[in-house]
Amino acid sequence: MYIQDRHFSLSGKKWDISEAKAAIQEIATDATDQLKSGYLWPTHPLDDDTSLQGFYFGSGVSWALEHLKLEEAAEIDFKVEFAISKQLENCQKQYFKMPHSENASYLFGDIPILMMQYQLSKNNTLLDELHEKISVNNFQPTRELMWGSAGTMIGLTHLHRWLPDDVRWKKTFLVQAKRLINELQEHKEYGFLWEHDVYGNKTCFLGPVHGNSGNSLSLIKGKHFFDNSDYDLLCEKIMISTVKTAVTDNNYANWPTIVSKTENMQLHHCRGAPGIINALSELPTGMDREFDQVLIKGGELTWAAGPLRKGHGLCHGTAGNGFSFLKLFQRTKDEIWLDRARLFAMEGIEQYRQAKALFHQGRYSLWNGDVGLAIYINECCKEMAQFPTIDTF
Repeated sequence: MYIQDRHFSLSGKKWDISEAKAAIQEIATDATDQLKSGYLWPTHPLDDDTSLQGFYFGSGVSWALEHLKLEEAAEIDFKVEFAISKQLENCQKQYFKMPHSENASYLFGDIPILMMQYQLSKNNTLLDELHEKISVNNFQPTRELMWGSAGTMIGLTHLHRWLPDDVRWKKTFLVQAKRLINELQEHKEYGFLWEHDVYGNKTCFLGPVHGNSGNSLSLIKGKHFFDNSDYDLLCEKIMISTVKTAVTDNNYANWPTIVSKTENMQLHHCRGAPGIINALSELPTGMDREFDQVLIKGGELTWAAGPLRKGHGLCHGTAGNGFSFLKLFQRTKDEIWLDRARLFAMEGIEQYRQAKALFHQGRYSLWNGDVGLAIYINECCKEMAQFPTIDTF
């Protein structure tokens, strides 16, 4: 059900909130100390190029530092306005070389940077620009959360939360949601699935970044835009497909990256049980008993496997997997999941320090790097489960 060599056993280190808070400050201080020219961070040997300024990389670090500052989780001296203005400029130059640049991308495009600028300045002209850019996905292929409308729909839920009287955000969300729902296909064996047109292939991915659970997540975050009966029907379809695509035994569950391809399954946020839980945990409890059970089984497998050797970050690291425990704590109110999340946080801190000693630098990316871990640790301290830029912005 997973590849054991990709994980390691817990060290036995206990949760220590003082050490946890110190680690958040340590990560934030390092990120600000290593800033170059006010907006660039050194590229890590494990990353291809962190001069990229989409939210997955550089501008995501800026967002994370501002977020930790507003949360009063760390003392941070950082000129965010200057940083994101330069990052926006670079992102807009870089984006035309990206895959699927005809789409508006939430993780690699300029939309979240413009959202940050609006948050800081309250300049209404930015809202017009945001609406124009996001509306591109009213007509382009829907794709998935990284490159397509599921990502912009997440952005629209934040914009509506900030500006509930501006009807553009709800209207645009519903246009993109209707297109997405219309593309949901019924499969006799696997329930209701999307086929994703990504990187030149059409494939039924399941994870939250490129797949079905990410599309579902965007609809779940916009549940307040739907009639109750329509939303309940959506929930039923998502739950059915989640159960039918799972690989299970009496105790555990996992999901393949691509439907039915069960060889070499992984346990990451981006592919496997942790990401399924992170994306779908806000679906109603008690509506589908099998769905409730399969999420718990996914959490049990993530716990039994142990932290990831690959790293401490969100996308495919210990922090992303640990978030699934916070999500299950939020869903079930069972404190065993909070305890498990906090133990993963302590392991993540040790991984961060070991990696920094090995590479003689930190890793400066929201999704792969240190600041994502810091946000996860902060959620463990608060007993919350707000996944960065998805649940909170």
